[in-house]
Amino acid sequence: MRVRQGSRSLIAAVAALMLVVAPIISYAGFGEISCTTATDLEYAPATGRSIIGADSTGTRFNCQYFYWNKAQRMKWLRNNADSTFELDTFFYNYDGGAYGLSPYGSWSSNMPYSYVDTQFGDHPSETAITIGTASAQSLRAGVWYNYSTQMTTGLNASSWYKISAQRGRRWPSSCFTTDCSFGCSTQSNNQQILPFGGNRYAPECRDWWYKWDVTTNVPCY
Repeated sequence: MRVRQGSRSLIAAVAALMLVVAPIISYAGFGEISCTTATDLEYAPATGRSIIGADSTGTRFNCQYFYWNKAQRMKWLRNNADSTFELDTFFYNYDGGAYGLSPYGSWSSNMPYSYVDTQFGDHPSETAITIGTASAQSLRAGVWYNYSTQMTTGLNASSWYKISAQRGRRWPSSCFTTDCSFGCSTQSNNQQILPFGGNRYAPECRDWWYKWDVTTNVPCY
């Protein structure tokens, strides 16, 4: 999602505690949390591979691999003990023909404290199908991270998709679930890696590089 959202019950509880946590929780956007500023080069991965398709049973899936080439690219994540991270995948549904609609069934990830992202608060024309980590400070440069999830089938046999890197924080910091993970309300909360458009249609396999000498993407070989 563009902004990491908690459950309705959690947000209601947060609202009830506003007098206590007003310096922490921001309502510039519903479910956002205030964060220190950061540039995209302090949290966005340097390279990755997107594999979107269907298995032998016809079940559609979204699989993402991503990599930070140096610790400086993770500065904000590593400097904040309560940091979260999501490499969000969105499918174009403005014409009602998204390739995938929502996560369901089996999923996996090698990220620490990983969780299935909720779509609460997402725009209905581009909902996120994502696995995030509630402990982004534990991520390390030089390691290939990944997630994979099955997803419900959309109307069309193909559609545009896009990928965005999103930073956030846990609240309360002792909680490590999707309900406690919020996107930052601060500028540069969400950096687009692959935009909608062009010849980037799911299903496909695509390699990408983001500000690692160049910013480009190509079909897998």
